[in-house]
Amino acid sequence: MSMFKKTCFSCGSKVDALYEGICDVCVKEQYPPIYEVKPMNFKICNTTKRISWNNHYYPIEEFRGILFDVVRKHVVLNPQYELKELRVENIAIEGHKLEFDIEVDCDLKKV
Repeated sequence: MSMFKKTCFSCGSKVDALYEGICDVCVKEQYPPIYEVKPMNFKICNTTKRISWNNHYYPIEEFRGILFDVVRKHVVLNPQYELKELRVENIAIEGHKLEFDIEVDCDLKKV
């Protein structure tokens, strides 16, 4: 920890380290960790509520097991972040939609 603090050019807060002149909080606001989520194209059977992925129908319980791997392949992070943890939570079928939350825990790469 430094004796002298640096000032963030964006918010003015005093911090130990800056990333291109701004603090970690401002970087995360200006450049969110998730850059893109590529389409996953899931389909849900109207009668059985099974989920179709890659021409195979899965019961929801079985699909929960592969969903993490599918999401991991389709979430693109901003290049200035390093992934620590990815979580898929609150998986549910609502009508004709598959809903779930994606949470990422990332650190800024050191420059």
